[in-house]
Amino acid sequence: MDFENLFRDRQTFSHFQKIGFQKRHGISLPLFSLRTKNSLGIGQYLDLLPLIDFICSLKMNIIQLLPLNDCGKDPSPYSAQSSCALNPDYLSLEKLPYINEYPSLLSEIEKFSPINEKPFVDWKKIKEFKHTFLLKYFDLVFDKIKDKGNYHSYLNQNPWLIEYAVYRTLKAQFKEKHWADFPKEYQTVTKEDIDTLVKLNRSEIDFHLFVQFLCHEQLSMVKEYADQKGVLLKGDIPILLNGDSADVYFHQHLFIRNLNAGAPPDFYNSQGQNWHFPFFDWEEARKTHFNWWKRRLLSQSDYFHCYRIDHVVGFFRIWSIAKGKTALEGKFIPRNLYLWPAQGKELLEMMINTSSMLPLAEDLGTVPDYTFRTLKELGVLGTRVLRWQKYYEEDGSFLPLDAYEPISMTTLSTHDAEPTKLWWEKYPEEAKAFAKFLDIPYKKKLGFDSHLKILQASHQTSSFFHINPLQEYTSLFEELTYKDLEKERINTPGVHANTNWCYRTRGYLEDLREHKGLKEAISSYL
Repeated sequence: MDFENLFRDRQTFSHFQKIGFQKRHGISLPLFSLRTKNSLGIGQYLDLLPLIDFICSLKMNIIQLLPLNDCGKDPSPYSAQSSCALNPDYLSLEKLPYINEYPSLLSEIEKFSPINEKPFVDWKKIKEFKHTFLLKYFDLVFDKIKDKGNYHSYLNQNPWLIEYAVYRTLKAQFKEKHWADFPKEYQTVTKEDIDTLVKLNRSEIDFHLFVQFLCHEQLSMVKEYADQKGVLLKGDIPILLNGDSADVYFHQHLFIRNLNAGAPPDFYNSQGQNWHFPFFDWEEARKTHFNWWKRRLLSQSDYFHCYRIDHVVGFFRIWSIAKGKTALEGKFIPRNLYLWPAQGKELLEMMINTSSMLPLAEDLGTVPDYTFRTLKELGVLGTRVLRWQKYYEEDGSFLPLDAYEPISMTTLSTHDAEPTKLWWEKYPEEAKAFAKFLDIPYKKKLGFDSHLKILQASHQTSSFFHINPLQEYTSLFEELTYKDLEKERINTPGVHANTNWCYRTRGYLEDLREHKGLKEAISSYL
C-alpha cells in the first residue's frame, strides 16, 4: 500500500512523515498492570525499558499506554487531578538519583517488595508507601539536585508546575477536601495569592516540583530508549478530568461546572453514563486561543510519538446531565446540532496543529457519520474493534479484513471491554457468528488454534495500525492467564467495583520474554 500518497493530502501528513510510512503492530496495557521482578506491586516507568525490548523481540514496534496523569487517590487513570502532572506512583524507586548512597532507603524498598506477589494492584498501600518514601528521599537528596541546570530548565519550561504544586499543598493542608470545600478565602486565588502561598509553603511546593522532575526524567529516558529501538509510544489524553483538579481550580472560567459530562444510552450501556466530570466552555477557551489545551498537548509530546483522543465525538457534542438527574435525562451540548460538525473540526485541527504527536481517535459508541468523515478528511485514525465491524445498516455481516479504512487502528478489545476469550464465553451467539466469519470451528471455550487465528486476523486488516491488549496474546496460554477470566478485565464502565483499574498481568515480564510458545505463536503471523 502506498501510505505516503494515502496521507499526502491529510492535515496529519507531517506527523506521519516523522513516524515513517509503514504498518505498525504492537500491544496496549495500563502501566499499572505491568509486572516485572523489580516492580513494587505496580508497573513503574523504567519497567517500560524491558517491555520495549520484549516487543522488539516479537518484531512489534508500538506500545499504547493508558493515561499517566496524577490522579490522587482515585485509581482510575481517567480521573486526573492535573492535565499535565505525571503519577508519582509509577516512579522506579530503586533507580532514583543517589539512592545507592542511602542503605536505609534501599532497605525500605526491600521490605515493601513482597507486595509484588499480589495478583492485583493494592493502590492504597502503594500510594501510602511511595508518598512516605518520597518525603524521606526528598529530605536527603533535594539539596543535591535543586541547583542543577536540568532541574531549573524543567521548571522554567513547565509553568503549570507551580499551579499543580500549590493545589497539592492546599489539598494536604485541608485534609484532601474538594477545593470547593476549602475555606472561602481559598476557593479562588489570584497570581499574588499564588506567590504568597509559594513563599509560605516553600518546602511543600519544592517537594511536588521535585517529584514531578523525577517522573519527567524517568519517562524521558523511556522515550529516548524507544527512539533508539524504533518503537513508538502512544499516550492517552482523556477528553475530561476530575472537577477536583488543579486545572479546574485555577481555570474555573474554562469549565462548565453546574452540569456533568457523560454518554447517552447505546448498545454498550443501555442506561447511559454519568462521569461526574465538568466539561469545557469552548467559548471561553476560544478567547485564549485554546492555550490551556495547547499546554496540555505539548506537555505530553515530551513523552509520546502519538496519542489516543479519548471520546472524540465529545469534541463535536457532549452529553450533559444536570445535577441530580440520571444519564437518561441528559441533553447534548451544543443544543444546536448544526454547530456540531464545525466545532469538532475546529477543535481537532487545533489539536493536530499544536504538537507533532500523531492523533488516533477513540470513535466508538454512538457516533454520527460526520464525525467519521471529519476524521478521515483530517487523517486522524479511528478505532476498529474486529468483532464489532459489521454492515449494521445492511445485513449485519462482518466487514472483510481487506475492506478496513486504512486510516484506522484495528484491535480485538479495549480496556473498557471484555478480552476476546471472556467475550467468547459470555456471548456464545455473537461468538458463533464471528467464528463463521473467520472460518474457524465454534466450541464453547476458545481453543488455541482458533484464538491464534483471531489474533492473526487482527494484524491482517488493511488498517495502518494494529494494537491489541497484552492479555489478548498471553491468554493463548493457561499458565499466563487467570483461571477466572473476569480477572483479565481492566475496567467495567458505569460500574463502581473494586476490581476496576487493578489488573496485573499474571506472568512476570521476564517470564514472558523467555516463553518460547508465546514468541513462536506471534512470530507465526507477524
